Amino acid sequence: MKKQIIAMVGAFTLMMAALTNTASATSVKVEKGDTLWTLSQKHNASVESIKKLNNLHSTLIYAGSTLEIEKGKSKGASVYIIKIGDNLNSISQKTGIPVKKLISYNHLSSDLIIAGSTLALTNKNQKIIPEKKPVVKKPVTKTTPVSNPVEKVEPKQVEATPAPTSSKTMTMKATAYTAECTGCSGITATGIDVRNSTPKLIAVDPRVIPLGSKVWVEGYGEAIAGDTGGAIKGNRVDLLVASHGEAMQYGVHTVQVKVLN
Repeated sequence: MKKQIIAMVGAFTLMMAALTNTASATSVKVEKGDTLWTLSQKHNASVESIKKLNNLHSTLIYAGSTLEIEKGKSKGASVYIIKIGDNLNSISQKTGIPVKKLISYNHLSSDLIIAGSTLALTNKNQKIIPEKKPVVKKPVTKTTPVSNPVEKVEPKQVEATPAPTSSKTMTMKATAYTAECTGCSGITATGIDVRNSTPKLIAVDPRVIPLGSKVWVEGYGEAIAGDTGGAIKGNRVDLLVASHGEAMQYGVHTVQVKVLN
């Protein structure tokens, strides 16, 4: 008798549990395009609870069939944490979400996924990349600072002093002499004492080159026509040098002579 009572209590408990589950569950007709995941989201249930309540061994369901769904028990997850060994196909089977949607929701460029990261399971978590607005650069107006006008000073043109030019250029025969020559007094015809110095001086024929003229002699330089000589006639000049030896070494040359004044 005691055993019968215990059995009746157990049966009653099971029956009440079944009635409670049935009372809280809702029959849902599967429509074309439905998945366990979309149904779980729609009815605020988890995929696992739907599978358990309907004795499903996979996520495969058929349009036209009826499923019992227990509302409000568990809210479906919006993200999935990727585990070692997972791939998009296995996650699709677990969640009932097509692989294409998983790729779309997560902006995946390939099937490669990394364990430990998360996948969005709804379009609500889809990352929205804000459109980059073109940056319009304002035209920069280059402002040139106004400074006090500076008067431009033109450099003064200085007239170059022309080099002395000769009024007469002559080809003449030149020899050399000294103040120590025999019969020489050391004082020139124009009164210049050349005994203690040797200025640049030449003896000329006054009829050709006036005494006191400034001249230039090729190989001798600028000199004064300050002396005369008995042998100095016509186009001939005699150049004053420091020593007799220097005069002998000079010999006779044909030179250009320019009268500078």
